[in-house]
Amino acid sequence: MFWRYLAVVLLIVLAALTQSTNILVIWGIKPNLLLVVLMTLIALDRRLVEYLTWLLLGVIMLRFEPALSWFQAAMIIAALTVFVLHKFLPWSRHINLASLVIIGTVLFYLLIGPNFIYRHWSLVLGEIIYNLIIASVLILIWPKRTKN
Repeated sequence: MFWRYLAVVLLIVLAALTQSTNILVIWGIKPNLLLVVLMTLIALDRRLVEYLTWLLLGVIMLRFEPALSWFQAAMIIAALTVFVLHKFLPWSRHINLASLVIIGTVLFYLLIGPNFIYRHWSLVLGEIIYNLIIASVLILIWPKRTKN
C-alpha cells in the first residue's frame, strides 16, 4: 500500500513539474498532464479524501503561490466536477475516463476563458486528443485497485 501511495505522489509531482516545461509540446499543443493524471486516478480509485490530497498536492506543485490563482481555482473546480460526474457514468472505466478527459479539458478552458475555445478550437481539440492518448496509456499501465 505504501508503494502505491508513493507511486501516485511521484506521478503527480512528475506531471506537475513536466507540465511546467515545454518537454511534451507537439505541434504547439501542450497536454494538461496534471488534469489527465487526476482524472485517471478517479477512474482507478474513487476515495474522495485521497483524491483531494492528490489534487491539492498537484495544484501546489504546479504553481506555488502565496494565494490561490484563477488558474489553480479552475483546475480544482474542473477536477472536482469530473470527480462528482464520475459517479454517474454507467460505462466501463475506459469509456468513463475518455468522457472525463473530454469534459474536464473543456470545462477547464471554459473556466479560464471561454473565448479561447471559440478562437482556437483546433488547439483545444488537439489537446483533448493528446490528453486522451496520455490517459489511455496511464490507465493501461496502472493496475486497478484490489480489495484489501
